[in-house]
Amino acid sequence: MRVMKVTELSHIIAKTNLGDLVLKLVKGGKGADYVFVMDAVPFSDDDNKEIMALLGGIIINSLTI
Repeated sequence: MRVMKVTELSHIIAKTNLGDLVLKLVKGGKGADYVFVMDAVPFSDDDNKEIMALLGGIIINSLTI
């Protein structure tokens, strides 16, 4: 992030009827600090864990290709 001079990284995971589902990491965060956001609204910690449990393996595999 320092090299690119950005304060966050976002990966669009899916487009839904309620907006884009995005996985976001803010500057200074580590891998465990990624949060899911839909239409600019972050999910609660419990919902974030549940979504990661459902999609985590798929997301990690697609980001490493």
